[in-house]
Amino acid sequence: MFNVKKKIFCLIFILFALSLFAENQKIINYNSISTPADADVNTSLPVFITGDNLIYENSTSEIFGEGNILIRQEDTSLFADKVYINTETGDVSAEGNILMIYKGTRIYSDKIYYNLKNKSAYSKKSTVINHPWICSTEKMKKEENKLELEKPSFTTCDFEKPHYRMESSMIYIYVDEKIETWHTVMYLGNIPILYFPYYTQSLRTNKLPFEFKFGHNKITGFYVFTKYNHYFDYYNEASFGWDYYELQGNKYSLDMNYGLFKYPDKAGRIFTGRFSGFYNQNKSTHIDRWQIDTTNSQIFNERIRANQRINIFSDKDLRKDNLQPNIDTLQQEYSGDLSMNLGNHSFSISVADYEQLNTVTSKYYTRSRILPHIQYNLMSSQIIPFVYYNHNASITRTYNPSEDLYYKNANISPGLSLNIPKLLYILTLNGGASLNTAWNHIDNLGTKVDISKIKQISGGDWLVSYSNFETMQMEIIPPGYLRLNLTHNFSRQLNKREALKYEGITNNILNGNLYASLGSFILNASTTYNLLKSKDEVINDKDRFSLLNINSSLNLEGYYFSAQSTYSIFANMIKSLNLGLGLNDGVYGMWNIRFSTTFINNLIDSTGHFNIVPGKDVIYFNTSLTYALTKEFRITMTRWYDLIEKELMEHSYAINWYVHCWEVYFTWTKRQDNVEEIFFSVFISALPQYKFNKPSTATPGYDLQFGN
Repeated sequence: MFNVKKKIFCLIFILFALSLFAENQKIINYNSISTPADADVNTSLPVFITGDNLIYENSTSEIFGEGNILIRQEDTSLFADKVYINTETGDVSAEGNILMIYKGTRIYSDKIYYNLKNKSAYSKKSTVINHPWICSTEKMKKEENKLELEKPSFTTCDFEKPHYRMESSMIYIYVDEKIETWHTVMYLGNIPILYFPYYTQSLRTNKLPFEFKFGHNKITGFYVFTKYNHYFDYYNEASFGWDYYELQGNKYSLDMNYGLFKYPDKAGRIFTGRFSGFYNQNKSTHIDRWQIDTTNSQIFNERIRANQRINIFSDKDLRKDNLQPNIDTLQQEYSGDLSMNLGNHSFSISVADYEQLNTVTSKYYTRSRILPHIQYNLMSSQIIPFVYYNHNASITRTYNPSEDLYYKNANISPGLSLNIPKLLYILTLNGGASLNTAWNHIDNLGTKVDISKIKQISGGDWLVSYSNFETMQMEIIPPGYLRLNLTHNFSRQLNKREALKYEGITNNILNGNLYASLGSFILNASTTYNLLKSKDEVINDKDRFSLLNINSSLNLEGYYFSAQSTYSIFANMIKSLNLGLGLNDGVYGMWNIRFSTTFINNLIDSTGHFNIVPGKDVIYFNTSLTYALTKEFRITMTRWYDLIEKELMEHSYAINWYVHCWEVYFTWTKRQDNVEEIFFSVFISALPQYKFNKPSTATPGYDLQFGN
C-alpha cells in the first residue's frame, strides 16, 4: 500500500515539475502546419510560420526553426533551411537555400536578414529576379518598396555565360514601378561596348530603355533611328530620339506623357498631358521641318475639367518623306474647352481653330474658327415612370474665312423620352420628341458672297423645328440569336417653310438592322428606307432604299472566314465586296495564311445609283503568309495585287529570329508609291520563363496552403 502511494506521489511530482518547465520552454514539433508568430510583432499584419521543427523560448521571446521553413507576412514569403526569430524586435536571420518573394520579385541567397516590423531586408551575394531582368549583386538591401543592389551585374539571358550583360555601380528597384541604374557598362561577351552614366526603365510596360534600328529607302537613303526612353514615375515618362537620314540630315524628337501638380491629399487635382514633336533641317535645302502635337487636361475636381489640343506641322510632305509616317498632314488644330458637371446639369465652353492644307500652295489656311461655343445640358430626369425630360442650350459664333462671314447661332431644345422595359422578354420600345428653337444670324459681311445668297443661307433669324424618333428591338430568336432593330426618325421645320418642299418636312427615314449570332457564325445587315420623297420623284420604291450593308464572319478552330458587302437594291448590283479567309494549324502556331479579295463596282455611285461617267472596276487580291520554321525563326510575306491592271501594288517580306535573349527583325518592302525600304533591327527580347525555381527544401504546396 505504501509503494502505491509512493508511486502516485512521484507521478504527481513529475507532472508538477514538467508543468514548471513548460512555463519557461515550449517545444513545437509541427509538420508543415501554419502557426501565428507572436502577435506583438504586428497585429495588423499577422505572421505565419511553418517548418519541420519549431522551438519557442518563452523567456527570451525567441523562435528557432529547422527544415522546410516558410515565413509569410502579407505580400512577403521567405523560404529557408534554418531560421532564428526574435519576436520582440522582429529580427529574422535565415540560412540555407534562401528564397524571398516580394510582390513577384524573387531574391535568392544563402543567408538573409529580415525585420518583421518594418519589413526591411539585407543579404550578401544575392540573385534578384524582376521580370525580365536577372541581377547578381554583392549586397542587397530592402526598405519598404525599394531594393538597393550594390555592384550588380544584370541581364535577361539565363545562360551561365550570358550573351550580354550590364554592370553598374548601383541599381535601385522600385517594385512594380521602375528600375534606376548608375554608371552602367554594357558587355557583349567580355567586350565592353557602351557606357551610360544613368538610365531608368519602367516595370509597368515592356518598353525598352534603348531602341536602335537602321535601314534604307529611296527617299531618305540610309537611316539610323535611336531612342532613349526615360521613366520618371507613373505619370511622367519621356522618349528622346536622334535619327540620322543620309539625304535629309539629323532629326531630333521628343515624346512625353506627363502629370504635374499632383496632390495625393486632394483627390482629382492633377494636370496631365502628352507632347510629341520633332525638328529636322533638311540637309540639301536647309528648310526647317517640324511637327508639334500636344494635348493637356486639367482636372480641378470631380466636376470641373479643362482640355487643350495643338496639332501643327511645317509642310505637307512629312508623311511622304518618312519623317513622321503616321500623321495626317492635311489638317491642323488649335482647340480648348472647359466643362463642369453639377448633378444632372453640365456646362461647357470651347474655342477652336481648324486649318486645312492647300495642296496647290502647300500652305495651311483657317477652314473654321469657333469663337467660342457655349453649351448647357440638363441630362435625363425622370418625371413619371418610364418618361424622362431633358434639354440643352448652346451659343456659337463661327468664322468661315473662305466666305469672310461670321455665323452666330443660339439653340434651345427641350425634349421628352420614353423607355419601356422588355415586353414578354422579346420586345423593347423607346422613343423621344424634342422641340428645337434656333436663332441664326450672319454679320461682318465681306465681298466674297452675294447678299441675296447670304439671306438664303441664313433663312431668317428664328427657326423652330420639331423632331421625334421611335425604336423597336425584337428578339426573334432569344436570347440574342436573331435580333431585329427598327428605328423611325422624323423632323419638320415649323416656321418659314414656304420655300421648303414636303411642307417643311426635312427628314422621314426608317432604319432597319438584323443581327444574327449562331455559335461561331455572326451576321449583321442594315439599310434605310426614305419615306420623304414623293411618288413622282422615285423611279420605283426600290429607289427609296440606301445601300444594303452586310457583314458576316465564321470563326472555327483552324480557320476564319469574313465577308463584307454593300449592295444596291435600286440597281440590283453589288457596289463592293470583300472576302477574307484565314487558315492556321490551330495548335502549334507554326503557320498562318490569310487571303482577301476586294471588289469595287464603279458603274454605280456611293448612293447605289448609276454613275453618269462610270469608272473602271477595281479588284484587289491580298495575301499574307506567316510560317515558323522553328519556334525561334519566323518568315512573313504580304502581297497586294491589282487583278484588273495585272500589277503588283505593294509587297513586303520579313524575317523574325529569336536568338535566346535577342530578337532580330529584317524586312524589305516596296510601297505603293514605288519606294523601296529595307529595315533591320536587333534588340533585347525578354525570356518567357526562367530556369529559377523555389528551393528544393521549401514547404510543398505552399501556394495552395496560403491561397497564393
